Amino acid sequence: MKHYQHIVVGAVAALAFVAGDLRRENTTSLQTAKPVTVFFVRHAETGPRPKRLLAPEGEKRAKALQRLLGSTGITHVFSTDYPRTRGTIAPLAKAAGLKVELISSPKPDKQAAAIRALPSGSVAVVAGHSNTLPSLIAKLGGKVTGLTRRGLIVDDVHDRLFVMTFMGEGLSMVELRYGESARGKAAKKPKDKVKR
Repeated sequence: MKHYQHIVVGAVAALAFVAGDLRRENTTSLQTAKPVTVFFVRHAETGPRPKRLLAPEGEKRAKALQRLLGSTGITHVFSTDYPRTRGTIAPLAKAAGLKVELISSPKPDKQAAAIRALPSGSVAVVAGHSNTLPSLIAKLGGKVTGLTRRGLIVDDVHDRLFVMTFMGEGLSMVELRYGESARGKAAKKPKDKVKR
């Protein structure tokens, strides 16, 4: 099963690069550089405030993320400094034998700089929030659709996985879903109508 997931994720990254929004400025670097692949994920489902630790369904989702990406050759793991994001990414980081690199959520420029500094061939995972991931992805040249009027990921949707592939001057992005479906109730509320 792990081998199959590795093939699927590798194929998705390759297809995203070939079929996505590819901008070419330097053909030589595209031919010689190894791609950098970055997976962006919102924290999994949480329990009540104030601690907002992962709920049982959130723990299941964190394990689903580890199963999906565990054999993809992850080299870097980034998270904001909150229990819910650290908890979402912890099983994956542990399986990969990596330390989670914490980056403050109110500093998207710092987050973007850390991603841009990844060496050629890196495979990274970034755990963030409904309000931080869309802006971070935009700073890197991508675009998240299906947001609320305020530009947020719908509140109770936790299954969106964004994959950005950078190669030379090229960039592509695809969106996947993982774990159990989380097409949220919040999408039906008037204040959270999804932009089309």
